[in-house]
Amino acid sequence: MKTFYKSLTAAAALSAALSTTALAQDAEKWQGFYLGGRVNMQNLGISAAPIGIDPEINAGVFGGYNHAIAPNFVLGAELGYDSKLDYTVMGTGLDLENNINLRGRGGYAFGNSLLYGTLGYGWTDWDVAAAGVSGSGQGISYGIGLETMLSENITTRFEYTRTNYDLSGPALGGSDGEVDAFSVGVAYKF
Repeated sequence: MKTFYKSLTAAAALSAALSTTALAQDAEKWQGFYLGGRVNMQNLGISAAPIGIDPEINAGVFGGYNHAIAPNFVLGAELGYDSKLDYTVMGTGLDLENNINLRGRGGYAFGNSLLYGTLGYGWTDWDVAAAGVSGSGQGISYGIGLETMLSENITTRFEYTRTNYDLSGPALGGSDGEVDAFSVGVAYKF
């Protein structure tokens, strides 16, 4: 009977060790540098123009580093750049360009997927060419996403982010701008 309990205890210990190893691999799969591209559908809201502004589509690139900090938890940092957005506000063209964001990522790895949240800061330049005015904006950026490994090095992601800009410059100075972005991206992990 003692041999049976010893065998049962050994089997339980081995099972626990194997499951811990499998869980550790979930987070470790995400560790390392990555580069990717994305397509965004972005909606702009401006406190100085309380009317509907049609969403616009643009593209961007991003890169970063993830680090496994526990069997299922990943922390990282990411830098992104999105191309110019051309909006029409009250019949006038408003461009957002040089859209840069720097943010931290924290997530939970399970299987081949990573559910994550982001928090960081974004910068943009705005321009109303018809009026000859321009300025800039900066503010907090946050969001959530789901990233899945298609292979050992290729991932795909679906993400929602919001950036709350404090706009400066003539005409829009002192206004708040909110950009909601829904993104689909693909990345290569090194």
